[in-house]
Amino acid sequence: MNKIMSSTVTMKLNEWYLTIIRNRVTDALFLKEDVEKLLESMEENQTVLLYFSLLNYRHELMLSQLKPHLACSDLDGLKEQVKETQNRVKQSVHVDKDKNQISKMLEFYYHFFEGTHEFLKNQFDSAISCYKRAESIVLDIEDPAEKGEFYYRLSEVYYHIDQYNLSVKYANKAIEIFIEEPYLQEKTAWCYAIIAGNHLSLYQYSSALEFFKKANSYAEQTNNDYLKSSTHFNLGKCYFHLENFAEALVYFNSSCESFEKNETARVPKAYFNKFWTLLKLKQDNTAVEAFDAGQDAAKKLNDVIFEKQMNFLYDLYFNSHNPDIKNTLMGYLDFIQSQNLNEDVYQLAFEAARYYNNSKQLEIAVDFYERSLDARTLMFQKGGLLNEE
Repeated sequence: MNKIMSSTVTMKLNEWYLTIIRNRVTDALFLKEDVEKLLESMEENQTVLLYFSLLNYRHELMLSQLKPHLACSDLDGLKEQVKETQNRVKQSVHVDKDKNQISKMLEFYYHFFEGTHEFLKNQFDSAISCYKRAESIVLDIEDPAEKGEFYYRLSEVYYHIDQYNLSVKYANKAIEIFIEEPYLQEKTAWCYAIIAGNHLSLYQYSSALEFFKKANSYAEQTNNDYLKSSTHFNLGKCYFHLENFAEALVYFNSSCESFEKNETARVPKAYFNKFWTLLKLKQDNTAVEAFDAGQDAAKKLNDVIFEKQMNFLYDLYFNSHNPDIKNTLMGYLDFIQSQNLNEDVYQLAFEAARYYNNSKQLEIAVDFYERSLDARTLMFQKGGLLNEE
């Protein structure tokens, strides 16, 4: 039986990776099957096998977000397998004429994908350490799409640790690349959403809405349902903060339906925001239905963070008569803060302060107000104001 050239497999691996970074789950699944069949008949090449291991790792990270029921249940174990393959390649005596560029590319992928993995675990400091190791190599990477994807991921992690100026800086660097590539316009939408999120976190709501609408306009030009659902969700968030709760609910209803239909990991987050919006609209019965649906989704996906956040709002609104409820609520906030989610702590604590202030329980209101200020201080110690331009 004739052996398949490793260069042929590499071309198919490149095609597979492009579908992964574009979040095309079905295409990625089919291409993975094609690659695995080719590998069975490929001439021996440890470097290509490492490339496959790295892309398989990234493929599973994508599935963990978009199709959790299809994803590997042991991503940490998968990472260790990649390390073992990487060590075998380093010990190999085989030398390619393009070894330097290939080695750099594979090392870049390893640190980049490891950073993505740490990010998905909310280990943001570890993610940045991995990304920094990758950043020392990225300038040597020739493919602009690779650089753009990397800068986007950096903007994402800096947003989550409230480093707003750095987040916007890297998002703009990514946009400069993506906007030149028509097939990457959906990545441009994600970048505008990150910029909008930074403005939202700094209470610059008019700027946030402008960028969310821009993200949505790019999303609507694609066939990516997950992207469209995400931009609808983000518009809902913005209208919620503008206290246009009726408009927010329209977008949250849309995103809940779509995320659930596509079985993504964002279902609990969407239901949490829908639940909160319904509470604001004083639609308690419908709110409880959203709470139940969100709790079911969170438990199914083992999403403890949004399970706790939903419990916080439920106990605040429906169990506030409980004499020990303050300690229960503070316990939820302690857990959320332990996950490096200071902005979420701020918003929930402020909601509790407002609730107790309206019910004339001023002493408890002050305690939650102080807790919200503590969280906000932590946010702005890390972040910074964005210039309006």
